Amino acid sequence: MKKSEWAEYLDGFYIVDCAIKSKQIAYVLAVQDEPPEEDEDGHIDDEEWRLISWGPEVLGGDQSVICERHYNFRPVPALAVEGEPYNRLMLTDTNGNASLGDYGKDDVPAMEKMKTLWEKLYIMNGGYVYWRNSENNTWERIDLPESLQEDNRASSGPRKYLLIDFDAFTPQDFYLLDNEGIVLYQEAGIWNETNLRDLGYRELDTYGICCGPDGWVYIFGKDEKGGKIFQGKGDRWKVIWEDNFEIFHIDMVAYQDYVLISNNIMFSKIQNGKVEHFKSPCTGSFLSVRDNLLMVASSSEAAIYDGNEWKMIISPHFNEAGEYAPPSLSFNQDEVALMDQMDSILSDEGEEELAATKKVIDSMDEATKADLQKKMYEAVQDHKNKLKG
Repeated sequence: MKKSEWAEYLDGFYIVDCAIKSKQIAYVLAVQDEPPEEDEDGHIDDEEWRLISWGPEVLGGDQSVICERHYNFRPVPALAVEGEPYNRLMLTDTNGNASLGDYGKDDVPAMEKMKTLWEKLYIMNGGYVYWRNSENNTWERIDLPESLQEDNRASSGPRKYLLIDFDAFTPQDFYLLDNEGIVLYQEAGIWNETNLRDLGYRELDTYGICCGPDGWVYIFGKDEKGGKIFQGKGDRWKVIWEDNFEIFHIDMVAYQDYVLISNNIMFSKIQNGKVEHFKSPCTGSFLSVRDNLLMVASSSEAAIYDGNEWKMIISPHFNEAGEYAPPSLSFNQDEVALMDQMDSILSDEGEEELAATKKVIDSMDEATKADLQKKMYEAVQDHKNKLKG
């Protein structure tokens, strides 16, 4: 990517999803930093979404990305790549507006979550899960537990289930996650149900689920005491990690022999039941996996990992020659003094909060610390500019 391309297509926008197709082609979806405002005549423009396709080897010449502009999507759209033999990108939103690569518009049910499983596109909304039959270009509903079907048919009264995420080991071994800790799962094609709140977490809300390469299922949730990661299968579950910080789940994928999980304070991997920080050149928020490739995107950057090396592909820190050149993260003496002053203020007003923060920082790997240092550096610069102004 070149500096001018980022300035033209992504300046004033932030990334909300990503999808990887190959080492040569990847995508990010971005939306305006600020929503359109009402003009003096009371008119409000449609919010703009930008689909950025990265592929310098495919595009050739001096161009590394192309941009498509969309205005009719409902928040929040999602990306996923349909597998062989089509390899087409699906872009769809919560209202069923969709585009499927060179196939054009597609008639899609309302979508709240989308994944690629066994080279097929799957989408989920509050009470259903569908897969796309590419042979006849239709969406077919997977077999659902009777209790969920009854809940979907109910014409009045509160809903028992509100599906929030899904994953599967095989087409006959699905896991559906409700937002309040209910797990619907198949064993030999037969549906069963368990509730994580029955483990003693009465205020538990659940947000993400992933079927791990190790045969275990991992679920992220939080209650009044903070974030939690559950490990289990069927009706056997336990908490393997928890923290009292206010944590917001973002994404969860299986990659190689571990599970990756991202949220607002850390990017971690789960391997053999242990949770540890995962090294990435950008703060991982949105994740995509394809053909042993991992794509990680933050609000302004994206990188691809092949299991050995990282390649930054989208960032405001490319120069015009297409070289990745992030700014120096070193602190000068004035900035160190200001950070010491901020540290002193925090120590006086909240020793417990400061100690907890330092504990998290001490546990970080070097890449995560570097990213935090970058954010601190930018915060200090912003603070100094305000003082000067």
